[in-house]
Amino acid sequence: MSRTLTLRGETWTISPLTFGQLRAHKDDLDLIGAIRAMPDDDQLAAVCRVVAAGLSKAHGVIDPDKVADIIDLENFQSVISALMGVSGLEARPTIPVEGTLIGTASTAT
Repeated sequence: MSRTLTLRGETWTISPLTFGQLRAHKDDLDLIGAIRAMPDDDQLAAVCRVVAAGLSKAHGVIDPDKVADIIDLENFQSVISALMGVSGLEARPTIPVEGTLIGTASTAT
């Protein structure tokens, strides 16, 4: 299963990560999972590497710098969610939406 996205006017097909890609990008996935606000340089680079891996099946080897030119703050959450979704991983927002509850309040005393 794959998913087609339009990014900066171009159509891209994102495919599930293979086990080999998951293993190779485990540290990148951990960095992405830690994003809670504006991504830092390491997290941005991790997003680009992982997305490049997800695009590689349909588009051949893509330089992460090319990915950096097609992903922006408006679309990166949907790109990551699409990649995680087609890969069978939990897709969740990386940056909480202001005013949205992230969990439930504890009633323990």
